[in-house]
Amino acid sequence: MTSEVEGLIGANYGGGPGDKIGGTNVAELRESILESSSLVNWKVYAERKIITQQECGMLSDLLDEENKAKNNMLYERGDKYAILFEKLLKDNIMEEHQEVLLAVLDSLLTKDAPSLAKHFTESKTCNIFDVLMKVVRRNEGSLSSENVYILSLRVCASLLGTVGAFGAKSASAEVATSTMKELLKNLIPKLKQGDDPEITLGAIKEILKSQLSHGMFSAMGGLESICGILEDESDQPDTQMQYLAAFCVWLLSLNGAALKVFAEPNCGVLAALVHIVKTVQREKVIRISFAALVNMVSLSSLKEMMVGIGLLGVLKSVGSYSDPEFKDNINKINDELTEHLKKLSTFGKYEAELKAGKLQKSAVHSSTFWRNNFQKFEKNQFALIHELAKLLVTKVNDMVTLAMACYDLGEFIRFHPDGRYLVKETLEKKYGTKGTLMNLMQHDDAEVQRQALLCVQKLLVQNWESLNKGF
Repeated sequence: MTSEVEGLIGANYGGGPGDKIGGTNVAELRESILESSSLVNWKVYAERKIITQQECGMLSDLLDEENKAKNNMLYERGDKYAILFEKLLKDNIMEEHQEVLLAVLDSLLTKDAPSLAKHFTESKTCNIFDVLMKVVRRNEGSLSSENVYILSLRVCASLLGTVGAFGAKSASAEVATSTMKELLKNLIPKLKQGDDPEITLGAIKEILKSQLSHGMFSAMGGLESICGILEDESDQPDTQMQYLAAFCVWLLSLNGAALKVFAEPNCGVLAALVHIVKTVQREKVIRISFAALVNMVSLSSLKEMMVGIGLLGVLKSVGSYSDPEFKDNINKINDELTEHLKKLSTFGKYEAELKAGKLQKSAVHSSTFWRNNFQKFEKNQFALIHELAKLLVTKVNDMVTLAMACYDLGEFIRFHPDGRYLVKETLEKKYGTKGTLMNLMQHDDAEVQRQALLCVQKLLVQNWESLNKGF
């Protein structure tokens, strides 16, 4: 794991200790529970032989607010505390007492996650993940146990996020990986369905601090849900959710393998981030988005997509911020893209737009461009024309891209000798292109409707030039 992630384990990039989860201010919840911890009689558990008298004393020392040496106690006796917490949580003790134990763990992880987690996740004598997952399962969906669910999920996710951060493979890495899979398998569908979204996405964010989780997160469709949150076009999008989603992307962007996934044609992460920096005003959301973008610009294919998606133009409209790191990120992206743009031919610029999956009104969408370049689209059995046809069914909410795709297909039909046949036969059989164009003629957007009509006319009329001159 990179040093950047190690430094962020247990921290929030641009966030704060009072961040709300599902309408609950976790810091306030935690402190409220800890204030009442002195009322708990832990001796009863020693009397019931669940813990020893010595362990009872250890717990009292840890909960003693006046005890200035509690951090040293954890470092020196961390393994023993791990066993103690496992015993109590495993035994399904009173709900109020579970809240206290989980609040203590959450507080300690917030202050110094790596040091504490090392004792809990690398212990050879206890399985904290198994215990925490039982608590999560037991309390999920219960209104009366909501605090236990929130805290147990946070603690489990935070501990999972540290796995792999210590160089050598953790003794419990196999168990942790299994727990990640189970938890993500449960959380990703909940995120898609909008169930407890901030609780769910907050937990996913913590898990993604471990790069062991990145591959499984992508494979389970997690990126699709993240993109949906980032591209929220409702009247009042939830900026806290967008911040958490952008934070997840930033964590993934630290992983070279994840960057390659971002560069895949059907992955909308880059377009979603650009949408965020164009539409959201909240500074911490923009900062974390640019922190992700600056990592992405290191990959040539993503750099090309950034040019195609028009990120350079967006940079000019970004407001002025005092944070030097933020300024450096913007300047680096601007310099990299400007240099890359100089090297691109006109056709290269068109390819960049197409790979980004977002077409814009520009000089590459003109009759001059198509007259000069139509033969270049024969490469790889008309692969770029196939990509163009796909946009008609994958970009249904992007009016500019739909209109430009209709225009470009029409110009390809017009200039290439086999253009009409390719669209009417090959693309129609594979993507239903002709039928889609017919439907787009009834589109609510006037420009999409107009371009679809023109494209269909070019498809049906043999001599478009003669017809065009007749108007």
